[in-house]
Amino acid sequence: MDRAHARGCRRIQSVHPAPIVGVPFAYDQFTLCEHVERLGVGRRVRVKRRSRADLAATLGAVLSDAAMARRATEAGARFAAEPDGAKTAAEVIERHIG
Repeated sequence: MDRAHARGCRRIQSVHPAPIVGVPFAYDQFTLCEHVERLGVGRRVRVKRRSRADLAATLGAVLSDAAMARRATEAGARFAAEPDGAKTAAEVIERHIG
């Protein structure tokens, strides 16, 4: 299991594939956590139920879900196989500015 700011999940998944427990606080974190759940590679702790007990239950569910761990590993492999976006962007910019 991994934990991270939701924006870093893709990078972390490619380096260390593991299920994610998302704890969104603001902005796009809620949407990103929805994507994580839809992909079946993690769960989020809902704002209205944010308590020690809920976090413990979510952690327990994620840690005991072998299918979720498998999906997270598969997603990590797919992410790792994708081109490096920052490197690609830099190459395009360099080609255009000489």
